[in-house]
Parts: sequence; C-alpha cells; structure tokens
Amino acid sequence: MKTIKKVTFKTATKLSQEEMKYVFGGSGSGNGVSNCTSDCGTQQSVYITNCYGTCIASDGNFVRCSGVTSVLTKYCDGTSSLLKKY
Repeated sequence: MKTIKKVTFKTATKLSQEEMKYVFGGSGSGNGVSNCTSDCGTQQSVYITNCYGTCIASDGNFVRCSGVTSVLTKYCDGTSSLLKKY
C-alpha cells in the first residue's frame, strides 16, 4: 500500500469559512447544508437557509440556492423564482 506524503506550500493562506464556500460549493463541514445572505442596501436583506446545494449571494441583487433538482433565487426587489431541473 502506498502512503501519501505531506505537502508543504511555500505560500499559502488559510481560508475563512465564508471563503471556503466558494471552493466547489462547500466549507467542509460535512453536512452539505449552507446559508447565504445578500445585503440589499436600504431594503430588507434576502437570505436562504438550509440550502442543500451551492448557495451564492450577490449583494444588492440576489441569493441563489442551486441543488440537484431545483434552483431557488430570491431577489432584493422581493420577487423570487424557482427553476425545476429535469
């Protein structure tokens, strides 16, 4: 059996939990659930909790949860859309 050797990077930075969400859509927490919030300025923020997939936020625009079967998007103007994947 081969063993895996430790790899040392010359220049590396430790990512925060928030930054890790953008690395292949997960933070390594193991539960596959994420949350995201968009700051909508003078309007109420929009958010998605318990996203079973990739959760992204664009401040001033939207939050989006993209899962295996559907994509939910909530916009800062109060509207939302649900796209079913087939």
